[in-house]
Amino acid sequence: MGYFCIGLINMEEVIMFSIQLNENRHNLLIGVVMFIVAILFLLYMGSAMVSSTKAFWSI
Repeated sequence: MGYFCIGLINMEEVIMFSIQLNENRHNLLIGVVMFIVAILFLLYMGSAMVSSTKAFWSI
């Protein structure tokens, strides 16, 4: 009987693959959000540095 089941995928494997796919999507989403937050933070810090430098040199 085991020889006939070699080509078939059982439901446990499908469920595990689905869970792994969901984890990969979740990790990708977290990575993208962290990347966007990092870029926004760098832009904000750059803007603050430019503003403070302009204020310093205008004195």
